[in-house]
Amino acid sequence: MTTDRGACESSAAPGTEAEELFLAAVDAAADGELPDIDRLVADHPALATKLREIEASYRRACAALGPPEVGANDLPEIAPRYQVRREIASGGMGTVLEVWDTELRRLLAMKLVRSRGRGSRPDDWGSRQRRLRNEARMLGQLVHPGILPLHDVGETATGDVWFTMQLVAGSHLGTLIERCHDGDAEWTTPRLLGVVLRVCEAMAYAHSRGVLHRDLKPDNVMVGPFGETYVLDWGLARVLGEEGSDLASGATPRVDVETLGAGSGAVAVGTPSYMPP
Repeated sequence: MTTDRGACESSAAPGTEAEELFLAAVDAAADGELPDIDRLVADHPALATKLREIEASYRRACAALGPPEVGANDLPEIAPRYQVRREIASGGMGTVLEVWDTELRRLLAMKLVRSRGRGSRPDDWGSRQRRLRNEARMLGQLVHPGILPLHDVGETATGDVWFTMQLVAGSHLGTLIERCHDGDAEWTTPRLLGVVLRVCEAMAYAHSRGVLHRDLKPDNVMVGPFGETYVLDWGLARVLGEEGSDLASGATPRVDVETLGAGSGAVAVGTPSYMPP
């Protein structure tokens, strides 16, 4: 089986002895090939169970991320600290890249708005830049296990805003709902409800901080191989209160849940099929 090695290493980021042994085996394997897990287990029998768990997680991550969609020449130059590995996803709101942090030696996800040179109108580009900056501000102010932490933020030489965050591999909530409906023994209704509960806890925390996500839907919830649950894509989020309000001071605003959706003359945002009536 061949795979894009750089696309999957986040599933076995260095930490424990078993993880470091597995990553060393990945580095030693031929380019595009998986490491020989049987040989690795034979060399380290005391770590056999953990090594096989890591190898299974690595395979799932490779399958979830899929092959690269663009060539190296299509990827932007970001900053000396980051080496772009591949493009993970791209849409109207921006592009997500897998990058290698050369200083801390770890894989991260980088989100950015691609430059105006790709055919977008200047006003569209500017609007998407503002939304990405807004998302970075939101992530920088929210600290919760269900919300990916912001690591770094900056601009490319062409003025494209970017920020980095933890790279996670897993399944979107919508996929898990389908698996549950199909009778998948791994994703029972009680387990799925546990994921929904963790999403609710993350949103309750955000609301306690005066932050509205405004685009919560199954595609914006990622569940990792061990049940870790993250609410993604805060680009449409806003802080309740005056424009330009900042939560960085640590103050906890009072939030009236009955007025969370209230507004006068506001433009509706979000995904129509998941918006409240």
